[in-house]
Amino acid sequence: MMMIQLSPIGLGDNYERFRYVIIGLTGVLFLLSWDLKAVFSIKIFRYFFFVILGEAILLSIVFAVGGNVNWRPFVDLLMAWGFVLIALMRITTRQYLLILNLFIWGTLYIGVSCIFTYGTGFVINDLYMPIPKNQIAPILAISCLIAFFVGNHVQRVSQKFYYWGIAFLLFACICVFRARANIVALALGLLIYFVFYKRDVRVLFLGIGVGIVVFVFSPLGLFVYNALFANYDISDLNSVSAGRTDTYLVSLDFILDNLLWGNLALEKGRLGGGIVHNYGLYTLENYGIIGGGLLILFYIKLWVNILRNNISQSQIGVYSIGSIVFIVPLVVSLFEYTYPYSPGSAVFMAYFCLGQYFRRRSTI
Repeated sequence: MMMIQLSPIGLGDNYERFRYVIIGLTGVLFLLSWDLKAVFSIKIFRYFFFVILGEAILLSIVFAVGGNVNWRPFVDLLMAWGFVLIALMRITTRQYLLILNLFIWGTLYIGVSCIFTYGTGFVINDLYMPIPKNQIAPILAISCLIAFFVGNHVQRVSQKFYYWGIAFLLFACICVFRARANIVALALGLLIYFVFYKRDVRVLFLGIGVGIVVFVFSPLGLFVYNALFANYDISDLNSVSAGRTDTYLVSLDFILDNLLWGNLALEKGRLGGGIVHNYGLYTLENYGIIGGGLLILFYIKLWVNILRNNISQSQIGVYSIGSIVFIVPLVVSLFEYTYPYSPGSAVFMAYFCLGQYFRRRSTI
Protein backbone atom coordinates (compact mmCIF):
# COMPACT_ATOMS: atom_id res chain seq x y z
CA MET A 1 0.00 0.00 0.00
CA MET A 2 2.86 2.37 0.83
CA MET A 3 4.41 1.65 -2.58
CA ILE A 4 1.19 2.74 -4.29
CA GLN A 5 0.88 5.86 -2.12
CA LEU A 6 4.37 7.11 -3.03
CA SER A 7 4.04 6.26 -6.73
CA PRO A 8 2.38 8.55 -9.30
CA ILE A 9 -0.89 6.72 -8.58
CA GLY A 10 -0.99 7.92 -4.99
CA LEU A 11 0.90 11.23 -5.08
CA GLY A 12 -2.11 13.15 -6.35
CA ASP A 13 -5.51 13.59 -4.75
CA ASN A 14 -5.47 10.05 -3.33
CA TYR A 15 -2.41 10.60 -1.13
CA GLU A 16 -4.33 11.30 2.10
CA ARG A 17 -6.73 8.41 1.50
CA PHE A 18 -3.83 5.99 1.17
CA ARG A 19 -2.25 7.56 4.26
CA TYR A 20 -5.26 6.76 6.43
CA VAL A 21 -5.40 3.20 5.11
CA ILE A 22 -1.68 2.73 5.85
CA ILE A 23 -2.13 4.10 9.38
CA GLY A 24 -4.98 1.64 9.93
CA LEU A 25 -2.99 -1.33 8.63
CA THR A 26 0.00 -0.30 10.75
CA GLY A 27 -2.27 -0.21 13.78
CA VAL A 28 -3.45 -3.75 13.07
CA LEU A 29 0.16 -4.92 12.71
CA PHE A 30 0.99 -3.19 15.98
CA LEU A 31 -1.76 -5.05 17.83
CA LEU A 32 -0.80 -8.40 16.27
CA SER A 33 2.90 -7.93 17.03
CA TRP A 34 2.67 -6.89 20.68
CA ASP A 35 5.60 -8.64 22.41
CA LEU A 36 7.02 -6.56 25.25
CA LYS A 37 9.07 -9.50 26.48
CA ALA A 38 11.04 -9.50 23.22
CA VAL A 39 11.43 -5.72 23.36
CA PHE A 40 12.79 -5.67 26.90
CA SER A 41 15.21 -8.49 26.15
CA ILE A 42 17.14 -6.11 23.85
CA LYS A 43 19.12 -3.41 25.68
CA ILE A 44 18.82 -0.59 23.12
CA PHE A 45 15.03 -1.03 23.00
CA ARG A 46 14.83 -0.97 26.81
CA TYR A 47 16.61 2.38 26.71
CA PHE A 48 14.15 3.47 24.04
CA PHE A 49 11.17 2.70 26.28
CA PHE A 50 12.53 4.52 29.33
CA VAL A 51 13.46 7.56 27.23
CA ILE A 52 9.88 7.75 25.97
CA LEU A 53 8.51 7.34 29.50
CA GLY A 54 10.82 9.96 30.97
CA GLU A 55 10.20 12.42 28.14
CA ALA A 56 6.42 11.97 28.41
CA ILE A 57 6.49 12.79 32.14
CA LEU A 58 8.82 15.78 31.67
CA LEU A 59 6.94 17.34 28.75
CA SER A 60 3.58 16.78 30.45
CA ILE A 61 4.79 18.69 33.52
CA VAL A 62 6.12 21.54 31.35
CA PHE A 63 2.86 21.65 29.40
CA ALA A 64 0.79 21.64 32.62
CA VAL A 65 2.61 24.73 33.93
CA GLY A 66 2.08 26.60 30.67
CA GLY A 67 5.27 25.78 28.75
CA ASN A 68 5.49 26.16 24.98
CA VAL A 69 5.69 22.45 24.05
CA ASN A 70 6.19 21.36 20.45
CA TRP A 71 4.99 17.75 20.60
CA ARG A 72 6.30 16.82 17.14
CA PRO A 73 9.69 15.35 18.21
CA PHE A 74 8.00 13.31 20.95
CA VAL A 75 5.23 12.03 18.67
CA ASP A 76 7.86 10.98 16.11
CA LEU A 77 9.65 9.06 18.86
CA LEU A 78 6.41 7.40 19.94
CA MET A 79 5.66 6.34 16.36
CA ALA A 80 9.12 4.79 16.04
CA TRP A 81 8.44 2.83 19.24
CA GLY A 82 5.41 1.32 17.52
CA PHE A 83 7.64 0.29 14.62
CA VAL A 84 9.99 -1.42 17.09
CA LEU A 85 7.13 -3.58 18.40
CA ILE A 86 6.13 -4.53 14.85
CA ALA A 87 9.74 -5.17 13.86
CA LEU A 88 10.18 -7.90 16.47
CA MET A 89 7.39 -10.11 15.12
CA ARG A 90 8.29 -13.77 14.66
CA ILE A 91 8.70 -14.74 11.01
CA THR A 92 10.66 -17.41 9.17
CA THR A 93 13.71 -16.69 7.04
CA ARG A 94 11.68 -17.51 3.93
CA GLN A 95 9.02 -14.98 4.93
CA TYR A 96 11.72 -12.41 5.68
CA LEU A 97 13.30 -12.85 2.24
CA LEU A 98 9.87 -12.57 0.64
CA ILE A 99 9.25 -9.27 2.46
CA LEU A 100 12.67 -7.97 1.38
CA ASN A 101 11.99 -8.89 -2.25
CA LEU A 102 8.54 -7.31 -2.25
CA PHE A 103 10.06 -4.16 -0.77
CA ILE A 104 12.84 -4.08 -3.40
CA TRP A 105 10.41 -4.50 -6.29
CA GLY A 106 7.98 -1.97 -4.86
CA THR A 107 10.61 0.70 -4.31
CA LEU A 108 12.04 0.12 -7.78
CA TYR A 109 8.55 0.76 -9.16
CA ILE A 110 8.31 3.98 -7.12
CA GLY A 111 11.67 5.26 -8.34
CA VAL A 112 11.33 4.44 -12.02
CA SER A 113 7.68 5.51 -12.29
CA CYS A 114 8.41 8.86 -10.59
CA ILE A 115 11.41 9.81 -12.74
CA PHE A 116 9.50 9.09 -15.94
CA THR A 117 6.25 10.70 -14.76
CA TYR A 118 7.64 13.83 -13.13
CA GLY A 119 11.03 14.02 -14.85
CA THR A 120 12.68 13.13 -18.14
CA GLY A 121 14.00 9.69 -17.25
CA PHE A 122 17.56 9.08 -16.10
CA VAL A 123 18.61 12.69 -16.64
CA ILE A 124 19.84 15.11 -13.96
CA ASN A 125 17.85 18.35 -14.09
CA ASP A 126 18.66 21.64 -12.37
CA LEU A 127 15.19 21.80 -10.79
CA TYR A 128 13.85 19.25 -8.34
CA MET A 129 10.83 17.16 -9.28
CA PRO A 130 7.48 18.04 -7.64
CA ILE A 131 7.50 14.98 -5.36
CA PRO A 132 8.19 14.43 -1.63
CA LYS A 133 11.87 13.70 -2.33
CA ASN A 134 12.92 13.68 1.31
CA GLN A 135 10.35 10.98 2.01
CA ILE A 136 10.87 8.80 -1.07
CA ALA A 137 14.66 8.91 -1.44
CA PRO A 138 15.52 7.29 1.95
CA ILE A 139 13.20 4.40 1.07
CA LEU A 140 15.09 3.91 -2.18
CA ALA A 141 18.44 4.14 -0.37
CA ILE A 142 17.39 1.50 2.18
CA SER A 143 16.17 -0.72 -0.66
CA CYS A 144 19.41 -0.15 -2.59
CA LEU A 145 21.50 -1.37 0.36
CA ILE A 146 19.19 -4.36 0.86
CA ALA A 147 19.44 -5.34 -2.83
CA PHE A 148 23.23 -4.98 -2.78
CA PHE A 149 23.54 -7.02 0.43
CA VAL A 150 21.20 -9.79 -0.75
CA GLY A 151 23.11 -9.90 -4.04
CA ASN A 152 26.29 -10.59 -2.10
CA HIS A 153 24.52 -13.15 0.08
CA VAL A 154 22.99 -15.37 -2.64
CA GLN A 155 25.12 -18.09 -4.25
CA ARG A 156 24.10 -18.10 -7.93
CA VAL A 157 25.98 -15.67 -10.16
CA SER A 158 22.81 -14.89 -12.12
CA GLN A 159 20.99 -13.97 -8.91
CA LYS A 160 23.91 -11.79 -7.81
CA PHE A 161 23.79 -9.73 -11.00
CA TYR A 162 20.00 -9.57 -10.77
CA TYR A 163 20.11 -7.95 -7.31
CA TRP A 164 23.13 -5.80 -8.15
CA GLY A 165 21.31 -4.56 -11.26
CA ILE A 166 18.31 -3.55 -9.16
CA ALA A 167 20.63 -1.83 -6.67
CA PHE A 168 22.24 0.13 -9.52
CA LEU A 169 18.83 1.23 -10.89
CA LEU A 170 17.76 2.36 -7.42
CA PHE A 171 21.01 4.30 -7.04
CA ALA A 172 20.40 5.94 -10.42
CA CYS A 173 16.89 6.97 -9.31
CA ILE A 174 18.34 8.49 -6.11
CA CYS A 175 20.80 10.49 -8.23
CA VAL A 176 17.98 11.72 -10.50
CA PHE A 177 16.05 12.80 -7.40
CA ARG A 178 19.25 14.60 -6.35
CA ALA A 179 18.89 13.17 -2.86
CA ARG A 180 22.37 14.08 -1.73
CA ALA A 181 22.09 13.02 1.92
CA ASN A 182 21.06 9.56 0.75
CA ILE A 183 24.03 9.33 -1.63
CA VAL A 184 26.27 10.07 1.37
CA ALA A 185 24.40 7.41 3.40
CA LEU A 186 24.89 4.83 0.65
CA ALA A 187 28.61 5.63 0.43
CA LEU A 188 28.98 5.14 4.19
CA GLY A 189 26.93 1.93 4.12
CA LEU A 190 29.06 0.44 1.33
CA LEU A 191 32.27 1.49 3.09
CA ILE A 192 31.10 -0.23 6.29
CA TYR A 193 30.18 -3.35 4.34
CA PHE A 194 33.55 -3.71 2.62
CA VAL A 195 35.59 -2.83 5.72
CA PHE A 196 33.73 -4.72 8.45
CA TYR A 197 31.72 -7.42 6.65
CA LYS A 198 33.99 -8.55 3.83
CA ARG A 199 37.09 -7.84 5.93
CA ASP A 200 39.24 -8.06 2.80
CA VAL A 201 41.68 -5.17 2.31
CA ARG A 202 42.30 -6.16 -1.31
CA VAL A 203 38.61 -5.99 -2.15
CA LEU A 204 38.35 -2.64 -0.37
CA PHE A 205 41.22 -1.03 -2.26
CA LEU A 206 40.08 -2.58 -5.53
CA GLY A 207 36.61 -1.12 -4.96
CA ILE A 208 38.03 2.31 -4.13
CA GLY A 209 40.29 2.21 -7.18
CA VAL A 210 37.48 1.18 -9.52
CA GLY A 211 35.23 3.82 -7.98
CA ILE A 212 37.80 6.58 -8.55
CA VAL A 213 38.37 5.50 -12.16
CA VAL A 214 34.64 5.34 -12.85
CA PHE A 215 33.97 8.68 -11.15
CA VAL A 216 36.76 10.51 -12.97
CA PHE A 217 36.77 8.95 -16.43
CA SER A 218 33.23 7.74 -17.15
CA PRO A 219 29.83 9.40 -17.76
CA LEU A 220 28.65 7.84 -14.50
CA GLY A 221 31.06 10.08 -12.60
CA LEU A 222 29.59 13.20 -14.23
CA PHE A 223 26.11 11.82 -13.53
CA VAL A 224 26.84 11.53 -9.79
CA TYR A 225 28.69 14.87 -9.71
CA ASN A 226 25.69 16.65 -11.25
CA ALA A 227 23.38 14.92 -8.78
CA LEU A 228 25.46 16.35 -5.95
CA PHE A 229 26.43 19.79 -7.20
CA ALA A 230 24.46 20.87 -10.30
CA ASN A 231 23.09 24.41 -9.90
CA TYR A 232 25.17 24.96 -6.73
CA ASP A 233 28.26 27.11 -6.22
CA ILE A 234 30.82 24.59 -4.94
CA SER A 235 33.00 27.42 -3.64
CA ASP A 236 30.20 28.52 -1.27
CA LEU A 237 29.42 26.10 1.59
CA ASN A 238 26.03 27.68 2.20
CA SER A 239 25.12 27.20 -1.46
CA VAL A 240 26.29 23.57 -1.46
CA SER A 241 24.27 22.94 1.71
CA ALA A 242 21.16 24.51 0.13
CA GLY A 243 21.13 27.28 2.73
CA ARG A 244 21.43 24.93 5.69
CA THR A 245 24.73 26.34 6.93
CA ASP A 246 23.23 29.76 7.69
CA THR A 247 20.23 28.12 9.34
CA TYR A 248 22.52 25.99 11.51
CA LEU A 249 24.37 29.10 12.68
CA VAL A 250 21.12 30.91 13.52
CA SER A 251 19.91 27.84 15.39
CA LEU A 252 23.19 27.52 17.34
CA ASP A 253 22.94 31.17 18.42
CA PHE A 254 19.38 30.56 19.62
CA ILE A 255 20.37 27.38 21.48
CA LEU A 256 23.28 29.10 23.25
CA ASP A 257 20.96 31.93 24.33
CA ASN A 258 18.28 29.47 25.54
CA LEU A 259 20.45 26.52 26.50
CA LEU A 260 18.46 25.06 29.38
CA TRP A 261 14.87 25.16 28.15
CA GLY A 262 14.97 26.10 24.45
CA ASN A 263 11.51 27.02 23.20
CA LEU A 264 9.83 25.48 26.24
CA ALA A 265 10.24 28.66 28.31
CA LEU A 266 9.30 31.06 25.50
CA GLU A 267 5.91 32.27 24.37
CA LYS A 268 7.05 31.89 20.77
CA GLY A 269 9.99 30.00 19.31
CA ARG A 270 12.82 31.31 17.19
CA LEU A 271 11.64 33.59 14.41
CA GLY A 272 13.43 33.81 11.06
CA GLY A 273 15.97 31.52 9.43
CA GLY A 274 13.51 28.68 8.74
CA ILE A 275 13.37 25.24 10.33
CA VAL A 276 16.81 23.85 11.13
CA HIS A 277 17.31 20.62 9.14
CA ASN A 278 19.25 18.64 11.72
CA TYR A 279 17.72 16.36 14.35
CA GLY A 280 20.09 17.30 17.16
CA LEU A 281 19.78 21.06 16.66
CA TYR A 282 16.02 20.83 16.13
CA THR A 283 15.59 18.93 19.40
CA LEU A 284 17.80 21.28 21.44
CA GLU A 285 16.09 24.29 19.90
CA ASN A 286 12.65 23.01 20.91
CA TYR A 287 13.44 21.43 24.29
CA GLY A 288 16.84 22.72 25.46
CA ILE A 289 19.17 20.56 27.52
CA ILE A 290 16.65 19.96 30.30
CA GLY A 291 13.77 19.01 28.02
CA GLY A 292 15.79 17.36 25.27
CA GLY A 293 18.76 15.89 27.12
CA LEU A 294 17.27 12.38 27.19
CA LEU A 295 16.50 12.52 23.48
CA ILE A 296 20.01 13.69 22.58
CA LEU A 297 21.65 11.06 24.79
CA PHE A 298 19.53 8.30 23.22
CA TYR A 299 20.25 9.66 19.73
CA ILE A 300 23.99 9.44 20.44
CA LYS A 301 23.48 5.98 21.97
CA LEU A 302 21.69 4.89 18.79
CA TRP A 303 24.57 6.08 16.62
CA VAL A 304 27.14 4.33 18.82
CA ASN A 305 25.10 1.12 18.99
CA ILE A 306 24.57 0.88 15.22
CA LEU A 307 28.22 1.64 14.42
CA ARG A 308 29.44 -0.81 17.06
CA ASN A 309 27.16 -3.55 15.76
CA ASN A 310 28.48 -3.00 12.26
CA ILE A 311 32.10 -2.95 13.38
CA SER A 312 31.91 -6.04 15.60
CA GLN A 313 28.89 -7.69 14.07
CA SER A 314 28.22 -11.43 14.15
CA GLN A 315 27.53 -13.04 10.80
CA ILE A 316 23.88 -14.11 10.83
CA GLY A 317 23.30 -14.31 7.11
CA VAL A 318 20.85 -11.99 5.45
CA TYR A 319 19.64 -10.72 8.83
CA SER A 320 22.90 -8.76 9.16
CA ILE A 321 21.48 -6.20 6.74
CA GLY A 322 19.42 -4.78 9.62
CA SER A 323 22.39 -3.05 11.17
CA ILE A 324 23.64 -1.60 7.88
CA VAL A 325 20.36 -0.18 6.54
CA PHE A 326 19.81 1.82 9.72
CA ILE A 327 22.78 3.91 8.64
CA VAL A 328 20.42 5.60 6.15
CA PRO A 329 17.97 7.26 8.62
CA LEU A 330 20.88 8.15 10.91
CA VAL A 331 22.86 9.91 8.17
CA VAL A 332 19.74 11.62 6.82
CA SER A 333 19.03 12.89 10.37
CA LEU A 334 22.13 15.08 10.01
CA PHE A 335 20.34 16.94 7.20
CA GLU A 336 16.62 16.52 8.06
CA TYR A 337 14.99 17.17 11.43
CA THR A 338 12.39 14.36 11.60
CA TYR A 339 14.79 11.48 11.02
CA PRO A 340 15.69 8.91 12.33
CA TYR A 341 12.15 8.47 13.72
CA SER A 342 9.86 9.69 10.96
CA PRO A 343 8.23 9.97 8.44
CA GLY A 344 6.91 6.49 9.05
CA SER A 345 6.82 5.35 5.44
CA ALA A 346 10.48 6.31 5.03
CA VAL A 347 11.91 4.64 8.13
CA PHE A 348 9.59 1.67 8.72
CA MET A 349 11.67 -0.84 6.76
CA ALA A 350 14.86 0.27 8.50
CA TYR A 351 13.23 -0.46 11.89
CA PHE A 352 11.80 -3.73 10.63
CA CYS A 353 15.21 -4.98 9.45
CA LEU A 354 16.86 -3.76 12.65
CA GLY A 355 14.29 -5.52 14.81
CA GLN A 356 14.72 -8.78 12.90
CA TYR A 357 18.51 -8.42 13.24
CA PHE A 358 18.34 -8.07 17.03
CA ARG A 359 15.74 -10.83 17.41
CA ARG A 360 17.81 -13.23 15.33
CA ARG A 361 21.05 -12.32 17.07
CA SER A 362 19.54 -12.87 20.50
CA THR A 363 18.62 -16.46 19.57
CA ILE A 364 22.05 -17.62 18.36
